[in-house]
Amino acid sequence: MGEDEVYFQDLTRDGVVEDPDDWAGSLKWTGTGSEHITALLSECKLKLTTTANWYGSTETITLEVKDAAGESNSKAISVIVMPVNDPPVVKPIPNPAIVIEEDSLGKLNLNTYITDDYYYGPQNSLIYSVTGYNGDLLEKPTISGGELTVKPIKDQ
Repeated sequence: MGEDEVYFQDLTRDGVVEDPDDWAGSLKWTGTGSEHITALLSECKLKLTTTANWYGSTETITLEVKDAAGESNSKAISVIVMPVNDPPVVKPIPNPAIVIEEDSLGKLNLNTYITDDYYYGPQNSLIYSVTGYNGDLLEKPTISGGELTVKPIKDQ
């Protein structure tokens, strides 16, 4: 299953459980054994959810079913949660973010304010773009390696 997704399974329809002596809806279920995955069982339906933004190694969930006579059986299942590409997170950027003297360069390290946990490598795996600058006052800003550079137009 994918990170932050919910997994559903009908345990009677999918042949996971059958009891010749009891109606499937009367069976009592429990799910135990995982730090990051919660198993909710109701009316022979399994619902798996994960801790927010968690993904990783194989987790084992033990499902136990008990009938009206108290007879029970259990089965361990393995679950792997795969990562998904979450959007980058932008922390508050001070205003003003850059104060520059006339005819000099202003720089801002965007990697201080923007993170993306999906990428395991350097922050420059993100793609940046610049919009909304005043072309009467600034040359077109540039971004390289996560660093924003602005330069005022000379003598403005």
